[in-house]
This record gives sequence, structure tokens and C-alpha cells, in this order.
Amino acid sequence: MKFSILGKVFDKTTNKPIKEAIITLNAENRFSKDIAQLTNELGEFKYYDLDQDTYVLTIIKEGYKQYKSINVSPIEAGVEEILVFL
Repeated sequence: MKFSILGKVFDKTTNKPIKEAIITLNAENRFSKDIAQLTNELGEFKYYDLDQDTYVLTIIKEGYKQYKSINVSPIEAGVEEILVFL
């Protein structure tokens, strides 16, 4: 079974979506290439067809503090949804 991680990135002061933030995703316990993408106009990012694993999620946007979460795991229902405020 494959899994998905979906998320949105917001400015913590204005609560507005942050577009074009750099999102990277990498499996924590095994070698894997970083999977990178940019958030869209609504601050959304989406990763599909992931193996069940624990991932390191990093979010970078100029003018904001870098966000890094080490324990991101797709849930049993197949989709993990994440909201991040920078």
C-alpha cells in the first residue's frame, strides 16, 4: 500500500499561505534521495506514492526560520495532513 503526505504552510503572523517555500522530504532510517518541491499559491504541498516509513520534512523560505520535523509518518488511512506556521 502506498501513502501520501499533504500539507499547507502559513505565515504565523498574518495566517496567509506562503507560496514557493522549498519543501524537502527524506526517509529517516534509510538512504533515499531528497524529494523537493515548492508550495503552490495556496501554500500547499503534496507527496504521493510514498512507502510507509518515517520521514524528515524540511521547509525553507527566505525571510523565515527553517522548519524541520523528524517524525512525519503517513497514517494508516493512507494520508497524513500537516499544517505548518513559519
